[in-house]
Amino acid sequence: MTAASKPELLAPKVVEDAAILQKSAERVTWLFGGLGMVMRCVLDTSQLLVKAQEEVVVKATKDQSGNTTVAFGTNNSGFQAGIVHGGVNGITFGKK
Repeated sequence: MTAASKPELLAPKVVEDAAILQKSAERVTWLFGGLGMVMRCVLDTSQLLVKAQEEVVVKATKDQSGNTTVAFGTNNSGFQAGIVHGGVNGITFGKK
């Protein structure tokens, strides 16, 4: 006697297979839900990193026009340039 000749023998197997498929579908849904949460965390983290980088760039380029103090020593002669934007003109060395 085979299952094909007795359809009532197939019913428990079909129900069991349906339950397995349902559990599998629930697991896949749970896994993809977890993956979605991970992806949201990654996205949030990358957005925070971008914002932090922007803040660092703004802070680094904010004020570059500060005063520079130069000390030449006892003879008070020589040339030292702190911040130069452009050329240096009108300098004479050795003439007092």
